[in-house]
Amino acid sequence: ERRGGMGMWVGRIGSHGRLRPENDTARRADLIEGLSDIVDKYDGFLLDQFGVIHDGVAPMQHALSTLHELLARGKKIMILSNSSRRANPTLHRLRQLGFPVEDFMGAMTAGEHAYRSIHTQRLKMKLGSNCLWLGRQNANAEAAYSSYLDGVSLNFVASADEAEFILLQGTDNIGNGSERVQTLSYDYEASGEVKNELHDLLTLAARCRLPMHCLNPDRVAVKPNGMLHFMQGSLAAHYQRYLDAELGNDGKDLISLYGKPTKEAFAHCLAEFKKSGIPSERVVMIGDSLEHDIMGAANGGIDSVLVAATGIHKFSVMTTSYTVYAWSAAIVSVL
Repeated sequence: ERRGGMGMWVGRIGSHGRLRPENDTARRADLIEGLSDIVDKYDGFLLDQFGVIHDGVAPMQHALSTLHELLARGKKIMILSNSSRRANPTLHRLRQLGFPVEDFMGAMTAGEHAYRSIHTQRLKMKLGSNCLWLGRQNANAEAAYSSYLDGVSLNFVASADEAEFILLQGTDNIGNGSERVQTLSYDYEASGEVKNELHDLLTLAARCRLPMHCLNPDRVAVKPNGMLHFMQGSLAAHYQRYLDAELGNDGKDLISLYGKPTKEAFAHCLAEFKKSGIPSERVVMIGDSLEHDIMGAANGGIDSVLVAATGIHKFSVMTTSYTVYAWSAAIVSVL
């Protein structure tokens, strides 16, 4: 644990994950200095990844010692992440970073959630096979994401007019897996702007009424250098505006988001804890996102800890005079 002082800051979390006025029975959160303040209240710990236990390159300060202490106390740990990777590649990456994943109960990711849904829809013939894959271009991408093909017969195409759905896994390339992969002419993650070939793609996709499966609903994430960058969820939000402009209400249900804050993602994890004899009231979610971790825990009916000293809210949290309020007994932490 890292101990340190921090003033209370604000917010109320509504049923849609937005901050809202102080006008209902939402309970005020407790400010804690570390997990030792609450460790005896819980037996199951659901952990987010980025901004909580690591920054994408190395473990966060004191994360490893804290996890080892939880395990030594007999606590059960499971990863619940909005990573677009599936569960096994996620655990492999954590192992490379030095985390004791052999002692974890497992992982549920947005990518795993999406794979299971797409696999089921393909088996039931509710989803076509022609897929426009928006993906990554780094050297590890093929190894990390090739498991999306396991048991799913997909034909990867290069353009929206050939596709039956969009698989939004990254924002570097258009048409991954096809014979005509196009790399974006600019860095979307840095700007969050839709222009050039990405504008053309979303315009045509909306006209074609293409469903989009977004494998990571996060809108922003923290880079190892501490700066925020734009994620797949932000591009899905842009696509929704294109759909609204083209189709109106007919475009409201064409985007599928996976992982947190859906009830399904939390229900899977709670079922795993139940197998170990841990009821939901003894499980706590630890994350850095109000929209996904804290609101998701509320959707799942469990308590939560907001890590305020790191992660996506570290700038806004530290510089406002707000006080955090909780929709379901959330707890503010400065791990």
